[in-house]
Amino acid sequence: MKRITLLIHLLFFTSGAFAQNLLKAYAIKDLPEGISIELEFSEGVPEFRHFTLTNPPRIVVDLVNVAYGLGEKVFVVGKGGIERMRGAQFQREPVPIARIVLDVDGFRTYNVSQSDGKLVIYVGGLSEEPYKSEAPELPPPSGESEGIKESKKPQYKMEFGEKYFYSSRGKKDPFKPESLEGEEELLNVSEAKLLGIIKTDEGNVALLQDRRGVGYVLKEGDRVRNGRVVRIESDRVIFATVDFGFTRRIELKLEEEKK
Repeated sequence: MKRITLLIHLLFFTSGAFAQNLLKAYAIKDLPEGISIELEFSEGVPEFRHFTLTNPPRIVVDLVNVAYGLGEKVFVVGKGGIERMRGAQFQREPVPIARIVLDVDGFRTYNVSQSDGKLVIYVGGLSEEPYKSEAPELPPPSGESEGIKESKKPQYKMEFGEKYFYSSRGKKDPFKPESLEGEEELLNVSEAKLLGIIKTDEGNVALLQDRRGVGYVLKEGDRVRNGRVVRIESDRVIFATVDFGFTRRIELKLEEEKK
């Protein structure tokens, strides 16, 4: 006899700006002269901005009015000069911003562009010019008197869809995301156990538990870490997850009760 256990899963919701556009998938591809990382969104390519940091070398891409939905926050790449990719919800208010950071092994050339409805980050070979973490001094406005002393206040170039430089001097770590405490935690399928399946008028509902004993009640289409619930049958649940650009199928079955 199959064991069916009823789980009560209490969800806490935190306030914050709501972003309809979701960063939902990514793919890493080898190219003849570099590596490309393709980012896919639920509502199309958003406004974006990118810049570099020097110590250590990093490429940073901000996605404006986007909710981070990749589940994992650290992805080991280990090729093409990219050591790893990191992502998180950098900002919730007043405008939601998801941030992607590429840790690279040196000052590499790169480009960020749109292609086939996706945002593509291309990372190429090593560059002879180092990255800049601070914008160069801009010339004074035309017609300004030579006798007027120029302000030494840092000036920044920040345009959506264009490259800009950010001065981190005296500020918080610019790639460190805000606290995500209280954010809904997604089920890690690789560590989950299927406890039961309940048939309802709206379809089957799966009752699962992770290794910590936390219960989850999921239906078809619900998100899990790095993927979604594809189908719930009478004795099993089928998931589709994405790891390093490859989609794989994971199936959890109900265990027979030992007599």
